[in-house]
Amino acid sequence: MEKAIRHHIGKGITEKVRLTGGYDFETWLLTLSGNEKVVFRTQRDFVTGGGKEIVIADVLEREKFFYENVNSKIGHICPDVFVVDGTREHYENSFSIMEYIEGTPLNLCIDDFDEREKNSIWISSMR
Repeated sequence: MEKAIRHHIGKGITEKVRLTGGYDFETWLLTLSGNEKVVFRTQRDFVTGGGKEIVIADVLEREKFFYENVNSKIGHICPDVFVVDGTREHYENSFSIMEYIEGTPLNLCIDDFDEREKNSIWISSMR
């Protein structure tokens, strides 16, 4: 984790706090040198019971895309995702590094929208 943060953000980690939730992702709140806070999310790729391979870098890229579109269409309610890295060069699993918005659970960026609203955001972003 330290190597990934140093490579992508250029700072060291001064504090790590494991967060709960995170849609089955291992999720950490990191305080960096300079007192900046970011969220580090990671998970291994896996195969579902039905044999479908889930590539976590793809999931994180879709999440980043969705958040960018929510923020551009509705206002800045989702964190900015600074990095999605699926190379495993700097950490053993795919990961993302995103903005920490104090007091706002990550699930509010997705769970507050019903399927119609989510589809509308996806469709309008494809234009």
